[in-house]
Amino acid sequence: MSLLNTKRTFGWVARALHWIVAVATIGLFLLAIWYRSLDYGHPWYTAAPELHISIGFALILVILFRLIWLLFNVKPEHLGHNAVINRMAGLMHWALHLLLIALVITGYLYATADGRSASVFGVIEIPALPGAKSLKGTIGWLHEYLSYGIIIFASVHGFAALKHHFVDRDDTLRRMVSGGRTPLTEHDQQETTQ
Repeated sequence: MSLLNTKRTFGWVARALHWIVAVATIGLFLLAIWYRSLDYGHPWYTAAPELHISIGFALILVILFRLIWLLFNVKPEHLGHNAVINRMAGLMHWALHLLLIALVITGYLYATADGRSASVFGVIEIPALPGAKSLKGTIGWLHEYLSYGIIIFASVHGFAALKHHFVDRDDTLRRMVSGGRTPLTEHDQQETTQ
């Protein structure tokens, strides 16, 4: 199991970062839906939003590290798909990253709009930016709809991976789950040399 990516597959760092971001994003979405339904007297009424904020701040660090890792690591070759599909996949990945960054920024602005700093797991205090209070409603609305956008894009991404696995029967999904990739066939070798 390789730490780094190769031309054939993703290393374990890239795979781990991918799944951490995916699980955290879906978890944050579900947590927000749950805690917005809580009554004022519920024990998690304030604890759940604080947890949401803390995980969100931790997530931005993982996303930034992942982007750096992607930029300075070998990118595995495509699996013989046509140029349009490869381009669409690349655009989808960057759109997901940009949406995630925008989501975390709006989350930070919303959490600190009243002028108080945001606590990250009770260890680090992230200071508020001045002047966001008057925009809190707009920022909250934007944060909410960005989260729905992320879930839609992530769902399309997930369904595309399943389509590659079950319909196309290629190793797209397997490369991100286990790093496995079947040996090059003669057809693959001809395509990679052209």
